[in-house]
Amino acid sequence: MIQITNAEVEQVINQIGDGRDYVIRVQAAGNYVVGEPCLLAGDACINVYFSTAPNQLVFERGDVVTATVIDATTMTDQELAERILLLIAAAQFRARQAGIFADSIEITDNRRETALEFIDQIREYRGALEIQAVAADDAYTAGIRMELVAIDDGQIQFGTGQFEPIEIPLP
Repeated sequence: MIQITNAEVEQVINQIGDGRDYVIRVQAAGNYVVGEPCLLAGDACINVYFSTAPNQLVFERGDVVTATVIDATTMTDQELAERILLLIAAAQFRARQAGIFADSIEITDNRRETALEFIDQIREYRGALEIQAVAADDAYTAGIRMELVAIDDGQIQFGTGQFEPIEIPLP
């Protein structure tokens, strides 16, 4: 189904042939849907292209990727949810801009329940909090896992998942 030339494969081999670790992204050049004639015929018709990059350190554990301020006492549930979603979208954008190849980021354990518990803790907190998306581990080009942490007066109040307090440099 995938159509790629030998020259394109040779180019990738030459790019990654130096023995270092690389990340290779294979992306379709367009959108294809089930039922297209070439797919039904079993022809190689899905054009793809490759992107390669050395798998190198982008963020160290504890680096703040992005942050926002939330005061649940003055926000509706809708506004609170929108602010958290915006924070996550900004973290994805910032991670890609910094060199992370992954199209999505993992927030701690990637469980909906974890995010909902974190939002509930924000709702119960009385006062403004700085919410930070922080690299949970050293993050390389291949991907990133983040923790969300709530900070008040320079102190971590709570975070997502199996949160272990980490030293976070304040801006």
